[in-house]
Amino acid sequence: MKLTEAEIKERVAAAQERRKKLVDLRLAVLEGHLIMEEALNGFLETSMFNPGEVKLDRTNFHVKGSFAVSLAASRGKDELWAAFWAINQLRNKVAHNIDSEEIDEKMEYLRKVYIAALEPKPAEYAKTLGDKDLADQACGVCAGFLGQLASEAKTRRSIIDQYWKGP
Repeated sequence: MKLTEAEIKERVAAAQERRKKLVDLRLAVLEGHLIMEEALNGFLETSMFNPGEVKLDRTNFHVKGSFAVSLAASRGKDELWAAFWAINQLRNKVAHNIDSEEIDEKMEYLRKVYIAALEPKPAEYAKTLGDKDLADQACGVCAGFLGQLASEAKTRRSIIDQYWKGP
């Protein structure tokens, strides 16, 4: 079966639209993930007594994330951690795969866990967002969450420094 010129144009247009959507999503996820990692590093550095000994620049995101959960005090069970990990899974897919079905699956999982972590009004708004905008928002909220954890760690650290006299 030979394709007509109209069929070729239709298929090319559909492929270009899908590619644009994936390019936009890929950029949002990769940039958002970098912003999250910067906030993650800030939280870890603030939480540790000797962060230079850990070599964060040589530590992968998953290990740093696990450290962060362990250092998050009362926030270690926060629902945003599910979105944090979902963003990392999506980032790994968009950075290393072209298979749109796998990317779509990871995006849907991010959508599900991110919306579940929100209060009702923001959740209703998030439900209206396209993939790129939802990924942007989820990355920003997770980076802000990590920033809040860093602020809490700084407060804890100042209390420790005030009362700890050391050996």
